Amino acid sequence: MPCCLPRSFALAACVVPLLLACQSDEEKIAAYLENGAAYAEAGALNEAVIEYRNVLQLDPNLGDAHYALAKIYLGLKQGNEAYWEFSESVRLDSSNVDARLTLGGLSLVTKNFEDALEQADRIIELDPSHSTAYVLRAQALEQLDRAGESEADYLKAIELESDEGSYLLATAMYYSRQKNRAKAEPLLQKLTEVDPTFRSYTSLARFLAEDRERAASAQAAFERASETAEDADKASATQNLANYLYLQDRPDAALALLEAAIEEDESGSKGKLDLIYLLARLYAAQGNVERADELIESATSAVPGDSQPHLILSAYRGRKGDLEGALESAEAALAIDPDDKNVQLRKAELMIDLGYRSKDETRVAAGQRIVEAVLENEPTNPNGLFVMGKLKLALADALGAIKALRAAIDSRPNWAQAHFVLASALTLVGDTNGARASVARAVRFEPGMLEARRLLAQLHASLGEHEYAVEQGRKYLTERPRDVKARIVVAQSLVRLGRADEAREVLEAVSEEDATADLLYAKARLQLARGEGEPTRKLLLRAAEMKPHHPQILRGLLALDRISGRIGESKIRIEAAVKERPDDAEVARVRGELALAERDYVLAEQSLRRATELDPTNMEAYQQLASFYQASGQLDETLETFERALEQQPDEARLHHSIAVLYELAGRVDDAVVGYERAIELDSSHGQAKNNLAYLLAESGRDLDRALDLAKDAKSLLPGSGNAADTLGWVLYKHGRASAAVGYLNEAVATIEPGSPNLGIVRHHLAQAYEASDQHGRAVETLEEALAELERKMAAIRSQGGKPVAPEWSESAREMLRRLKPAG
Repeated sequence: MPCCLPRSFALAACVVPLLLACQSDEEKIAAYLENGAAYAEAGALNEAVIEYRNVLQLDPNLGDAHYALAKIYLGLKQGNEAYWEFSESVRLDSSNVDARLTLGGLSLVTKNFEDALEQADRIIELDPSHSTAYVLRAQALEQLDRAGESEADYLKAIELESDEGSYLLATAMYYSRQKNRAKAEPLLQKLTEVDPTFRSYTSLARFLAEDRERAASAQAAFERASETAEDADKASATQNLANYLYLQDRPDAALALLEAAIEEDESGSKGKLDLIYLLARLYAAQGNVERADELIESATSAVPGDSQPHLILSAYRGRKGDLEGALESAEAALAIDPDDKNVQLRKAELMIDLGYRSKDETRVAAGQRIVEAVLENEPTNPNGLFVMGKLKLALADALGAIKALRAAIDSRPNWAQAHFVLASALTLVGDTNGARASVARAVRFEPGMLEARRLLAQLHASLGEHEYAVEQGRKYLTERPRDVKARIVVAQSLVRLGRADEAREVLEAVSEEDATADLLYAKARLQLARGEGEPTRKLLLRAAEMKPHHPQILRGLLALDRISGRIGESKIRIEAAVKERPDDAEVARVRGELALAERDYVLAEQSLRRATELDPTNMEAYQQLASFYQASGQLDETLETFERALEQQPDEARLHHSIAVLYELAGRVDDAVVGYERAIELDSSHGQAKNNLAYLLAESGRDLDRALDLAKDAKSLLPGSGNAADTLGWVLYKHGRASAAVGYLNEAVATIEPGSPNLGIVRHHLAQAYEASDQHGRAVETLEEALAELERKMAAIRSQGGKPVAPEWSESAREMLRRLKPAG
């Protein structure tokens, strides 16, 4: 029982159930209605709901009870329940105009525009002079794309009540939406006459501000709004005028206005805080960060006993990288309001961030205890789930982080920071596409989140979406021009777009004092592309001075030293790096490349194996080791290398594809099919795996329908590949569609590089397709061309003392030629 009820009322209410037992239904209903009305008047809305529901259990068709209950639900902000009860009210009492009007308004809010229109029409039938019903009807028609019909209803409302400010404003806004400023302005001017208030002058000022030629009039209206504002609106009026002055390129006037307003305001209200924060933003925009800092600090004492300014200061310090200061502010907020869950979670978040950065497990654990306590009582608390996501990241549980962050986003879909952190977690598990989508949402919801835009540029680049990488990177660099890493990302994408000169300009914009080893390396790569060997080497040597153990720099110098005969210098650098960093997988890999260059195959194998052992996730090291084994004819060792890699990354589609290729080379067709299938399952865009599987299925005569689907997909994914064209043509031939096959096989012959060992078998495929389409002459020409090319290659091998081996297809081709072109 609420303490605000009089004691006598409370006692009477406790006795009522005993008395009701002896009463008739009519008497009970009367008592429940009386109690409900008393509770509602006393503000005990939940208790009133119980009383009115008791009424409706006895008589479900009592319209007055539905109507009273509807209004209470509206007060409780339970929109769905209110909507239902208002609907019942008008069903049971069609003449209840007030219920219809509220139901129409709710229908507008819930976008049930047809129902809103119906309610307006019924009210006007009952009372043709009901002005608000015409406004409701006009608004519903607008939403139903019948704006042309709305004007008459807006004007009818004004005709019925010409001095009603809300009708004048609604009609003016309607004309503004219809781009009819000539009709809108007189209504707004009249509004300021019949209702000379802050709201009216603000509406006129905002309208005038849209026209640059009316700047003086707009400013006068904003000033008049400030003069007429009541105390509750004073701060808003000042903010509006200051913002307008700033947008009119009068920052000094805006700053002076705000400074004076803050000085005069002794109310200690939220409005004063808003003025302080606006002034801080404007100073920051002017580059006066020191004054902005002072203001945000001062806000903590502007409203004594309010924890929120301390929480805002914490967030501000955090954005500037001062996490210890941010924690101090969170502690101050917590001292004021120790039960505020958001303040508790802010402290937890900072403890986790600081603990993770400094490897302080004690701090991380302290943050963990706080967030777990909050979530124990409120499992769906969005802020709690967000902080739990960051905790999981700190504990290297990326999947747990993803789960928590997605749950947080379910509650707040437009939460930019949560999308950004989710993108970071998705990046860790290799879901680059998902990360790109998530961080793109972060940027959309908060365009000023620079770190999110920076990550978005990096993700676009990693996905090969270089136009977008350049676009996002350049937007980021507008605000952070000294970020060298971001410049490198943009430059690399420009290079891949064939815009090397622009890339050079992006890198050259970095001052000498900001130059890093990575920047010099990026510049060196651009110079190398232009054939500037010696200048490139000088840049790389400068970079090596800064980072003597940088694998890419060492690799670049090795490549140049091999060309210029200075491989000994590279050997000194690389051996020094190995000595300094014996457990660096990439340095070991560079040493393996050096050994290969020196034909020291024992050391090459040892170094590349060492790289895979030091970093079992280093796919490039596995690839190089496997290539080494493959080049030396060690198929078993090649397979073993890839299988070890697969143990580390079982969901890596590229590995399954590589192993399938080796199985195919070894004649293990069934194993190859399984490998290709798994690669496709993991990556549906893996065109080469689809191509190879389609070919195997066609060759073995298995499931030609699936082979055709795979071959079509592969051709779409690899549009310029001669091998994909050959596979699709060959599958079509096997499918009995030789005429269709001819076109793709001709494309394959034209696309595959001259001299390729695959060209002969492709011509053999084409000849078979010609024969099946009754083009025997072309079949003969194609076979003769294939066999003549083969004979030239074999003669060249014999001339060098070799013993050529005829490929499998050649005997079949000769037999076919003998059949199509008999001797004599």
